[in-house]
Amino acid sequence: MKNLSIGFFGAGNMTRAIVKGINTNYPKTQFYFYTPTKTKASDLANEFKGTLVENLSEMPKDLDYYFLGFKPQNLLDFHFDFKNESKIISMLAGIDTAKLESQFQQKNILRIMPNTPMRIGQGVTLAIFSSGFDLNSKKELEDIFSSFSQWVLVKSDLEVDQLTAYTGSMPGILFEIFKMFEASLAKWNITGVSNKELLLKAILGSVLLADSEKEKSFEELRNEVTSQKGITEAAIKTLNELNLDSIIHQSFVNAYKRSVELKEGK
Repeated sequence: MKNLSIGFFGAGNMTRAIVKGINTNYPKTQFYFYTPTKTKASDLANEFKGTLVENLSEMPKDLDYYFLGFKPQNLLDFHFDFKNESKIISMLAGIDTAKLESQFQQKNILRIMPNTPMRIGQGVTLAIFSSGFDLNSKKELEDIFSSFSQWVLVKSDLEVDQLTAYTGSMPGILFEIFKMFEASLAKWNITGVSNKELLLKAILGSVLLADSEKEKSFEELRNEVTSQKGITEAAIKTLNELNLDSIIHQSFVNAYKRSVELKEGK
């Protein structure tokens, strides 16, 4: 693969995770960073030996790819004179490819929705191309993202929004649940034990067990570790009585609804 040149508009946590993944696997890539305040862009430029772009108009116009990583609410205020052949990669939550094509009068749009475990090479990248992307560029981008995440090409913007409610929100939702586990365990006032380390080991072990036995459904795995009239069954019975499944589903529905609101500029 040729040496890449990539410009980033925005320099948040997800941008950093992507830059780190690209830099690890394609170390000769030239990075250009722009943010209005310059602070985060400067930090990334220093960390990854990139170039700080002082003013928006100074971003080079002949780069291989351009990433949009700012807040979606700021899209209408973003103005950059892309060339007709420029290839734009958007991470703007809730903003579909049709709106991006209209905003920039471009057909070379890749919409992606990565998630934060990408920071450790364990992320998921949902992706959909607009009609203008050539096959070679599609393959190049798939190779790039597959080097540090699971690449999932979907058929529509609707599917991106629906799946993002799960893949994008999952880390935060799980961390919130883990926090509840920790708070519950703390109520027993057990000394000499690191509650967080104990729970993390139990959580990680459960995930790795499920991953090692992918041929089994989650229900089968649950049944294998749940003895009749045992302690796990008692815990699960309580969750079912509280309709936890409905609560969880509603949380993802609300996450999707928020993506629709973002699309409407709210």
